[in-house]
Amino acid sequence: MVFDGVELINYNINSIRKQVDFISVIYQTTSYFGNKSNSNQFDILKNTKADKIIHVEPDLNVHHKINELNYRNLGLSLSREAGCTHHISFDVDEFCMPKQLEYAKQTFGD
Repeated sequence: MVFDGVELINYNINSIRKQVDFISVIYQTTSYFGNKSNSNQFDILKNTKADKIIHVEPDLNVHHKINELNYRNLGLSLSREAGCTHHISFDVDEFCMPKQLEYAKQTFGD
């Protein structure tokens, strides 16, 4: 999920790309509180190794946690549609160590 910090997206994706089969990016250009993004930073998304990129806009009439839950559920739905058996939800500024992900797959995988 991305609003701010899109400059981290390629680092994030590249760190897990070899360990996963499907990556979706859900981004918004308006914050949960109605603030607009201050740049054309989303051009970076065109050059990612993501499998699916979806633009969403928050419903400013509901609590921000509802929007966040809806977006996380959208990501889960995209994983299911892609045939994934497991799903991890990350924000763009959250990173997973590739070795830890590999260990989790071996330990808790199918």
